[in-house]
Amino acid sequence: GTTAQLTLAPGVSQTLTLGGEAAVSWVQSDILGRPHLGDEGVYGQDEAALTERVTATLGVRLDAHQATGSPNETAASPKFGVAYRVSPRLSLRASVARGYRAAAAIEQFVNSRQGGIPVHPNPNLHGETAWSTEVGGTATVTPRFWVDAAVFQSEYHDLIGPGIVPDSGLVFQFQNTERARVRGLDLGTKTT
Repeated sequence: GTTAQLTLAPGVSQTLTLGGEAAVSWVQSDILGRPHLGDEGVYGQDEAALTERVTATLGVRLDAHQATGSPNETAASPKFGVAYRVSPRLSLRASVARGYRAAAAIEQFVNSRQGGIPVHPNPNLHGETAWSTEVGGTATVTPRFWVDAAVFQSEYHDLIGPGIVPDSGLVFQFQNTERARVRGLDLGTKTT
């Protein structure tokens, strides 16, 4: 695989990032067989200071995925974020973005027994997507103590996970579940 990225500064208050990546995998394994996988992605992001206190970020990523015996997939993932500097010691942020993850070879092509239970390949497995939102803030409490906190939620569609093959008894394979939700709080501190 390879990755290329170009970062431009068209003005003192703007940063433009453009990039792309490509990867090809040829697998030869007792439990995976000999599948071929290909992934390509291109992305662009524009970060601009709208005022002295407000910075906005707008971006998009386009992905393509191919795997042996499976239909080709493409996905567009937009992103929007805004940051507000309340004071030199406090900033707030909010963002919303869509993400895509292609099925990995181990999820799509595994054909083995795990703990005596058969796990079969799933050539119909496809990538998962998620819409994620986050609201957070960063505070410099003292010159030597910094705190960052955020609440987030991700709504997954076609989340990849193990499941029982219908009408098979006890045979498992990785499958796409209809929906899943992850909520949480992220808290970090730093001191010197």
